[in-house]
Amino acid sequence: RGHLRRTEILLALLHDTPEDPALFLKRLVDGAMSLTGSSAGGILLPGVSEGAWKCGVCRGTWSEPRNTGENSDLVRPVSDPLWAETLRTGLPAMRGAPDAMMCVPVYDIGRIVAILGVAGRADGYSDEQALQLKILSNSTWPAVGRSRAEADLRVERDLLRATLLSIGDAVIATDGGGKVTLMNDAARQLTGWDPEQAVGQPLAVVLPLIDEHTREPYVP
Repeated sequence: RGHLRRTEILLALLHDTPEDPALFLKRLVDGAMSLTGSSAGGILLPGVSEGAWKCGVCRGTWSEPRNTGENSDLVRPVSDPLWAETLRTGLPAMRGAPDAMMCVPVYDIGRIVAILGVAGRADGYSDEQALQLKILSNSTWPAVGRSRAEADLRVERDLLRATLLSIGDAVIATDGGGKVTLMNDAARQLTGWDPEQAVGQPLAVVLPLIDEHTREPYVP
């Protein structure tokens, strides 16, 4: 049953991957809690300072210590937190009832990039559940990286767009087929085309060019 449930959660995560990496992580944590029958869960990510970790997603009480905010760096690994044991050994770590908790490492190219944890299961956790959670997290992590890369690309694209639109010189951008994808206000004044109407039109239509020698239409 555990294998089937893990497969269902994995397919659901990969079939409909959210564009927002934070939302994907929340769904991964929810899937981990569902898979293990846990009432709490979360995922730790590397913090800003070297050796510190922060809570990327926290559902209920599971991460230690408890004096950190969701966006704050956790203290550096010490002997007490269960997640620190996972970080040191690179292996799943479990604690029995009544405060049952389990942490598993998430690897990417041979290094730990996150720690996925669950807590609150009444009868504790087993090695089989640790294995299922490890397979789930490590199978979905490439999608997390892809989602982050796409989010970064969207930010860069928006920044580039804002930069091009603010340039004083006329700028017209086209796709591989030579159709207009963007033009700024200076290009509007030069061509007489409204930028929204120009998008999707061939460049030769929006900006007809004439060869200075032959006076024939010039095709770049």
